[in-house]
Amino acid sequence: MLLHQQAPCGHALHSASRRHRNTVKCFSSHTTPAVPEALVSTRQVHELRNSLADVAEVRSQQATAEASASLGVNYTPWAVAGGVALALLALKRVYDTPSRAYNNNVGDEYDAWTEEGILEHYWGEHIHLGYYTEEERAAGWWKADFKAAKLRFTQEMFRFSGSQQPKRILDVGCGFGGSSRWLAAQFPDAEVIGITLSQKQVQRGTQLAAERGLSNVKFRVMDALNMEFADDTFDFVWACESGEHMPDKRAYVEEMARVLAPGGKVRRMSKL
Repeated sequence: MLLHQQAPCGHALHSASRRHRNTVKCFSSHTTPAVPEALVSTRQVHELRNSLADVAEVRSQQATAEASASLGVNYTPWAVAGGVALALLALKRVYDTPSRAYNNNVGDEYDAWTEEGILEHYWGEHIHLGYYTEEERAAGWWKADFKAAKLRFTQEMFRFSGSQQPKRILDVGCGFGGSSRWLAAQFPDAEVIGITLSQKQVQRGTQLAAERGLSNVKFRVMDALNMEFADDTFDFVWACESGEHMPDKRAYVEEMARVLAPGGKVRRMSKL
């Protein structure tokens, strides 16, 4: 089994400054047929990186040429190596500099990405890792269908849980509800609730559930560290790659354990 998170073209927007969003026009995949490739870019960021690399290389070449002229020595190989080294250092500095601070703004960011349609367009309904078979790995996992691998991951994750016929299911950090809708479709007699900090994800998840005729799944805006549910409410608690966003990991786990009914099962997965 190979768990791999492929970086889509639009993923650069995740690290781009929010102040550039107004100049980067992206179209939601659920309002237009496709997102034009030419529009999904962070032009300012790429131009800055290219400019830094160009400046570093030009300065290195100028300094080397002056030294060579004064000493009568050919420093061409050293000039190339020095230019490359300086360019790499300049790029590293750009990549190592955060574009914006984290201020408990996960919900705001997912609101923006959901409204833009970037995640849904490139990643499909499941915002998490993919599961690749031995055959796909042998043939080259990068050749496999990324969205299909992510659906398969959801299926395998549930299989690993050992749960049989859950009746009340909680999806903690549900995104716009890919896993929630899959669980609701698999267990039509169960009640499924997905919680997220993003109001836009709740709206999109609800819309997709209605389009597929799923009446047994609901979405709510709720803090996973302070859930509004009573103790022992759910017999199956699902959490896929939401723990990374939790500032208090202990409270995250304790809250899931609190709402889990005796004999119930928890299935949680997070990137290490």
